[in-house]
Formats: sequence, C-alpha cells, structure tokens
Amino acid sequence: MQFVASWRYAVPTVVVIGLSACCTVGCGGRSPVSQLRDGTPGEAAARVMKSYDANGDGKVAADELTASPGLLEGLSRIDSNKDGAIDLEEMTARFGKHDEQSNIIAFQLNVAANGAPLDGAVVTFTPDPAALGEGKQAYSGTSVAGGVALTGSELSMPGLPAGYYTVQVSQPAQSIDFKRGVEIGDDVPSPNRVTIDVSGKKSPAGRK
Repeated sequence: MQFVASWRYAVPTVVVIGLSACCTVGCGGRSPVSQLRDGTPGEAAARVMKSYDANGDGKVAADELTASPGLLEGLSRIDSNKDGAIDLEEMTARFGKHDEQSNIIAFQLNVAANGAPLDGAVVTFTPDPAALGEGKQAYSGTSVAGGVALTGSELSMPGLPAGYYTVQVSQPAQSIDFKRGVEIGDDVPSPNRVTIDVSGKKSPAGRK
C-alpha cells in the first residue's frame, strides 16, 4: 500500500508495511523560528521546574508530570542519575542535546486499534508549553485509509521541532479519546517512527 502524505505540501511517496494508519511527517529542513523552543536550554529548564515542581524540592518526579505526558514519556532520558526525578541540571542537559539535533525531525506516525488501521481518527500533537514555550502551534490531521496529513493552521513545515508533545487520538465512532506523551528527537528509540496503539483505550463515555 502506498500513499502521499503532506504537511501543507507533498512529500515523497512511502511504502506502508503492517496494519496501521500512517502519516509521513517530514523529509528534513528547518522549521519556522516561532515554532522552535523558546529560550536557551537553561531558560527552558527553569520554565519546566517552575511549572511542574509542585512541592518545591528542586526536582520533578513522575507523579508531578501528570499534566505533561510528553515530559513523563521522556523522563528516563532526562533523568541521567536515575533517581526517578528531573532536576534543573538534567533538564538543561537534555535541552542542550535537542539543540545538537536537527531543527525538525521527520517521522512516520502509525495509529492502530486491535491490529487494524484506525481510520477517521483526529490525531493532534500539542507542544508542551513549559518545555517549548507558550503559544506554540498544535498540529492535527485525520486518519484515512491512505494515512494522515498533519497541518498547522498557518504553518508550512516538513516535520516537528525536537521537544515534548501530548498526542491525542480521538475517534467518536469507536468512543476513543486517548492521550499519550511523546518526545520528538534524533536520539530517541525509533526516532523516525511514532507508533500509537489505542486498542482498548475507550473514552469513559464509551465504556460499558
């Protein structure tokens, strides 16, 4: 099966292997400056600590990241001393790693439910406001038999900036409303593929 997906313009045709709805996001290049992370690594890290260090102990533990699925998903890569929490130094270092990577990351998005492509689902990537800065554009698209085209309403981008995102998959016909976090980067596991399996992830209204 082949399809052409686009981010406000056509990108190369890709071969889709397996049972999943797919989106090819990007083929390299640079993103608009407004969508890149605001501030230096240290400034961005300070925003994260201010936003999520609820008890003021100078660390952000997993239970303080319920409002940031993206950072929670990336916790193991940020937490260099493996104490189960993020501190200012670790967060600064991780943002520094992002700055060494491509400005935008191309990847293929796979969305599946019960081993089959999830058609008719709205897929939205929302940048974490503390990690990337306030006012960043969210990106969304609807899955169809051929795949998903993600767009930012006034953007022309071949990929996503490195950083932390909440991904929401909504499919009302199957009562699916699912969120998870993702870190976009060159050095994450399978950096050119994001897989979301929503099997059994019914919204509360859809549960029996």
